[in-house]
Amino acid sequence: MMGVTLTAQFFLSLENFATLTVFGVMAIVLALGFTLGEDRRRVAKILTPIAGAYALTLLLVGPYLYYMFAHPGRAGQFWSNSLFSADALNFLIPTEVNMLGGLRTFRGISARFQGNIFEYGAYTGPALMVLVLAYAWRHWRELFGKLLVDSLAIIWVLSLGPILHVCGNSLGSLPGKLFSALPLLDKALPTRLTMYAILIVAMITSLWLAAGPAHRRTKYAAAFLIVMFSLPNLSAAILDHQSRHPCVLFEWHLPTLPRAGRERFLYF
Repeated sequence: MMGVTLTAQFFLSLENFATLTVFGVMAIVLALGFTLGEDRRRVAKILTPIAGAYALTLLLVGPYLYYMFAHPGRAGQFWSNSLFSADALNFLIPTEVNMLGGLRTFRGISARFQGNIFEYGAYTGPALMVLVLAYAWRHWRELFGKLLVDSLAIIWVLSLGPILHVCGNSLGSLPGKLFSALPLLDKALPTRLTMYAILIVAMITSLWLAAGPAHRRTKYAAAFLIVMFSLPNLSAAILDHQSRHPCVLFEWHLPTLPRAGRERFLYF
């Protein structure tokens, strides 16, 4: 089943397939490094079925991989990794896709973020950030807690891209510059890595709500605040958003297509 799922992900989004593979390897390496004895052997046991799943995926997508490497497209990045990187303030400041992001104060800040509104995915919210910090403070020295917290920190740093942006201002280089230099992965947009961070945040939240030492009323209040800070903007006005960075992908696609192909490409 895992092999079929990986194959489906390959066909749905090659970018997601590549990044989930990288972060899956990262999680396994961290788990092997943090564990000893029986725990490490339990982690090692999952390597065999994972390798089998990837072998099945390789078999199923082999013809496509051959075509991809035998007839490579344009080398280098499709989009600027620096442009489509998460802004450090976006972890706490919502954009117009959230209900709170429609407030004038937040609109003035989020309007300075790099990229476009459809790629602002770093927003976590103050309630979840406080919850994550509380979990990290209590569980970081535990094996599973350390794995979650360290993985989350690594993903958050890489989602910031090759250059640190704060409110749209470039402040300096980050480790993401090395990640962006890797073959194939140089085409992955750093801001999209936050989807893996949200998954880890969801795991931390569920663990805290289910087994945290806080009083039940505190958990109810925290759940309420999480929902309030995460409410979406249901206004249709955001669908009419005018991107500050219109698509330039056509600049290198169109010259390679026949005239009829260009018309169908533009229509699509």
